[in-house]
Amino acid sequence: MQLEFQLDSRSAQPVYLQLKSELLRLIRENDMQAGNMLPPVQELAGAAGVSVRTMDHALKELIRGGYCFRRPKKGTFIGSAPRRRSSKEKQIAILYVPGFGLEYFNTDQADRGLYAGMRREAAGRGVDLLLVNNDLEYYLESVTSEVRGVLLLESEPLEEVMALSERFPAIRFVYVNYFMPGFESTNANVYGVFNDDFGGAFQIAGYFFRRGCRNVRIPSFELDNLNYMQRLKGFQFAADQYNVNLERAYLPLPPPTGGMEEMIAAGAALAEAQLRQDPAIDLFLCTSDLLGHGVYRYLEGAGLPGRVRVAGYDGYRVYGVLPEFSTMQIDFLEIGAQALAVAISRRPVPKQIKIFPNFINQETESTKGTK
Repeated sequence: MQLEFQLDSRSAQPVYLQLKSELLRLIRENDMQAGNMLPPVQELAGAAGVSVRTMDHALKELIRGGYCFRRPKKGTFIGSAPRRRSSKEKQIAILYVPGFGLEYFNTDQADRGLYAGMRREAAGRGVDLLLVNNDLEYYLESVTSEVRGVLLLESEPLEEVMALSERFPAIRFVYVNYFMPGFESTNANVYGVFNDDFGGAFQIAGYFFRRGCRNVRIPSFELDNLNYMQRLKGFQFAADQYNVNLERAYLPLPPPTGGMEEMIAAGAALAEAQLRQDPAIDLFLCTSDLLGHGVYRYLEGAGLPGRVRVAGYDGYRVYGVLPEFSTMQIDFLEIGAQALAVAISRRPVPKQIKIFPNFINQETESTKGTK
């Protein structure tokens, strides 16, 4: 915010009223929005060349006029002061996606499915679903409808969620799909609805191990959530059950920085390199369908599908087409719907709910018995 005050020492108008007018001008010129915080009173006073007491007087005039409001120990904010909620007003759930708008849901298949499930459940229950992309605390304080719950679609820092859940104990905060480290130790009003990553991984790995696959590679991106880690644990548990040695199997990849094609290309490059080192590999267990698409793309070009098997996870469509290899298809629609139901419910529910994915078996009769 540019702080250039224009005060007239010869004016008969009191300085604090001149400051009020100048503050309103600066707010407009800097295109500040409701919920934005003004600089501290000491900084404003220094820029205007007046005492803190005089600047505070001007700020109180803005508050009295409804232009601003104060939060104790935090500062002065633009907008009307939060009103007390009425239980008779319409109930809402907040979907918090920091920094993004509705266009966000056109770019990611998982989040698009989650959002569709939330909207379906909200419509069926007569609840408004409000998309918020900044200053969640402000909305929790100032929205006039009754906030029943907050849906967290991204990997929000636990520290922020813990602070908000302590301040608003009557509101449920629900992590959706992304399982974060430390989730189990969060406050009682923090919940999660997740895919059963472990269970799905155990099922698909066990399927291929029962059919004789033993020389396995497991490509996986290293991400900051625990979803992929749960899948890796599921693969390992299945390997323990079927005496499959995964000592050399895990192939970590750095987090992707680009889009879908980058992830597919990473899978293809990894498959080519691994098969050059060991042509006897018979299974790629991928923690992501996009990696699986890359592996399968390479195998097709090398004429190896059927001899080398591919298993994926997610059930992602690439250019509108489901994978040609077996995968665990996550029910994003159901996860979103269940998350909305948990957020607005007042009944006791488990801290976390897991939705089991669907096994999409693309094995043909000719490949089911081959190694």
